[in-house]
Amino acid sequence: MSKTMEKLNNNIKGILAFALTLVVADVWAQSGTNLTSDKVKIEIEQSDKINDNPVFNDSIKINSELKYGMVERKAPSTFKLKPITAPKLGTTPTEVSKLYNGFVKLGVIDFKNLPFSEFNYGSKYSKDYIYSIGFNHFGSDMKVSAPARARFTQTQLELSGKRFVKNYTLFGDMSYNYNTYRYYGSLFPFSEANEDLNKQGFAMGHMQIGASNAHRDTKIPYHKLTLDYYNIFDHYGMQENRVAFNGLLTSNLKALDDTKLKNLKLDVFATLDWFTYNNSALLKAKNSVLAMIKPVFKYRTEKFNGRLGASVYSLQDDTSGTHVFFPLAELEYILIKDVFVVYGKFQGSFQRYDYWEHANTNPFFNTTMALNNTRHFNNAFVGLRGNISSKVNFNVGLETDKMKNLPLYVNDIDTYGNSKFNIVTDQVIMSRFYGQLSLDLPKISIALKGDYRNYTTYSELKAWQLPAITAGFSGKYNFQNLIFITADVYYLGGMFAREYDMDNKVVATELPGVVDANIGFEYKYSKRLNAFVNVNNFLNKQYRRWNQYPNYGINFLAGASYSF
Repeated sequence: MSKTMEKLNNNIKGILAFALTLVVADVWAQSGTNLTSDKVKIEIEQSDKINDNPVFNDSIKINSELKYGMVERKAPSTFKLKPITAPKLGTTPTEVSKLYNGFVKLGVIDFKNLPFSEFNYGSKYSKDYIYSIGFNHFGSDMKVSAPARARFTQTQLELSGKRFVKNYTLFGDMSYNYNTYRYYGSLFPFSEANEDLNKQGFAMGHMQIGASNAHRDTKIPYHKLTLDYYNIFDHYGMQENRVAFNGLLTSNLKALDDTKLKNLKLDVFATLDWFTYNNSALLKAKNSVLAMIKPVFKYRTEKFNGRLGASVYSLQDDTSGTHVFFPLAELEYILIKDVFVVYGKFQGSFQRYDYWEHANTNPFFNTTMALNNTRHFNNAFVGLRGNISSKVNFNVGLETDKMKNLPLYVNDIDTYGNSKFNIVTDQVIMSRFYGQLSLDLPKISIALKGDYRNYTTYSELKAWQLPAITAGFSGKYNFQNLIFITADVYYLGGMFAREYDMDNKVVATELPGVVDANIGFEYKYSKRLNAFVNVNNFLNKQYRRWNQYPNYGINFLAGASYSF
């Protein structure tokens, strides 16, 4: 039995040793440790471990890069050009039918005489040509508080036309004006013997031809050329001829398109003016030639608009020559878009006066006077304009101008009754403040404007006959597109006339202020027929714009117009 127990114990020890061997082998499987028991000796050998990430070293590599190629093939395509039609005036036949070829207007003064007539006829819209003919006549023989008759007439005939040829526009016009006046501002009445001394008449014929380009390609500079001819004469033998050649060239300066100055443009103005005149006081005609060139650079941005340049004048007359240079600088800057714009300008100029310009200013001047040219030095102004609202806009500013040989009108004491005006010239510095306010509504529009001027003279006591204060009001009211009412009032004040005292010394006599108020009514009977009545100087003020020349009192002009 003892042997049996011993054998059992040995088996149990063997089982326990085997189990212990399994546990230790799990812990030190790769350490190469020898395990020994009393009866059993177990030796564990180190083994190689397989890598977690196998590495393949293949000598043959596969290139997976793909190359793409294109084979050109033209796909046939067909298209047809469709021209863009030009925009047309009006969108319906009804709107187009509102345009008429002709227009005639007739009127009477004080419902007695027929002193007013107007006629116009022209072509309608056309892409090839346009033409027009016009005639108007106005006159009056009303009595005024003067010793002589104040009769006058104004007549004009005009022809004009344009022809559109490829990229150019050819144009021309002819006009003839004939105006008659009376030197009625005499201190004494005119008798039948000296009635001819009371008459005056001016006639002017004018012709112009020219051409301008209309290229759509902006690479081609815009250019315009004109040739003008004037002939002027009067009742006393004065005669004047004038030929003027004018040119304008505008370039966009394409060389600067890729620079910061791409908005820079250049305008070049040029004039060649030949002038001759003669009158009964001259032994021979006076001749002169005036040449001018004025290059101006223009630059515009979203808020800024500027011009910088100069003008060079060269005047050659029968005895001497003069050359004058004037700079030019002008700018506009938008302070607030669509609200406020500040602007300023500095320039000089050479102004040529002719007899026709004097006749339109003061028709009672003496045409035996010599003509002079006026130089404007240091003419500068600054201002602010803008919109208070969408219906109200304004403009205010200051201006100064230094002028040499400014023409002034003084009564000629050597003519019968001092009825004519001589022309004297002086160096004058003018300072001016001006303002304007306007209201524009669907049915009513109103405008107010005025300025105050201060004149500083060099030789004369005053700037004779020039107003220091001018003010005006104008308005228009539309009543249901049937009745239109217009009104205007203007005021002139601060004018002085040159007169003489008992010692034959020059004195300055201030003239009374001028107030002239007018109102007009127009009734639209149909699209073709209208009737009108104008009441002029309805306050019946006996004012004098020119010394010794009383104006008409209240007077009426009534008539009708018809379109065909």
